[in-house]
Amino acid sequence: MSKIAAIKQQQLEAAARGLKPAVAEPSPDPVRKLQAVKAVEPPYQPREPESAPGEVVHGDLAHYQAAMDADIANLSPIKDLAEKAVAKQRMIETYWGFVKAYMDNGDNYPNSVAVRVMVWLFDTLDIERGLELAFHLIKQGVHVSPPKFDRDIPTFVCDAVYDWAAALLKTEPPQSASPYLDALVATIDNDAWSLAPPVQSKMYVILAKHKKRSEEWQTVLALCEKAEAVNPEGAGVKGLKTTAQAKLKAVDKAE
Repeated sequence: MSKIAAIKQQQLEAAARGLKPAVAEPSPDPVRKLQAVKAVEPPYQPREPESAPGEVVHGDLAHYQAAMDADIANLSPIKDLAEKAVAKQRMIETYWGFVKAYMDNGDNYPNSVAVRVMVWLFDTLDIERGLELAFHLIKQGVHVSPPKFDRDIPTFVCDAVYDWAAALLKTEPPQSASPYLDALVATIDNDAWSLAPPVQSKMYVILAKHKKRSEEWQTVLALCEKAEAVNPEGAGVKGLKTTAQAKLKAVDKAE
């Protein structure tokens, strides 16, 4: 069972017992979340890179990298971000079979195509597949960010999920980032990701803000304390921590 699936199961069991957190809301549909846009012209046609005649196979890295280089060039003239995201969604399916086979077969070599697909999954708000792929690639420890990226892969993943989770808090009504944000923070801790203190602390803080919505005050307090531990001067959780402490104190008095 994947980390995300395990967290989903825990949340469902908690809900069945009448405990918090409530059942996680489904991840927002990427196309709707990005906004309605006109169809990309001309329509993108997913294609397999050329390969040797015979049985259809996923192809090798060089073939897929050549196809991806062409697709990246085709994306360049598209200036509208939402329109570009729709094009990326369509392009992802060209490479997903190759990437999935890479994971399922236990292959372990620097795979620039898989890394780029991971980036596109986050760009299109396909958070579940993006995280599953990111966890796999980061654990392998042989991959690097695409050219011109100014961040390593773990930092990119944190920034992408943070922005998505923060945006969910601003919707009306606010939407849940579970189980994806929970899974990322758990992986950061369990796999001891090497992150800059501001990046690591902001992940604790954004999860604490989501847990505040479901009034999980003990978890909010614990996350605030973790944020302060890794980033004592810049965690920015004083108000949130004080609120959690006051709520917990009120519960103790009521009991």
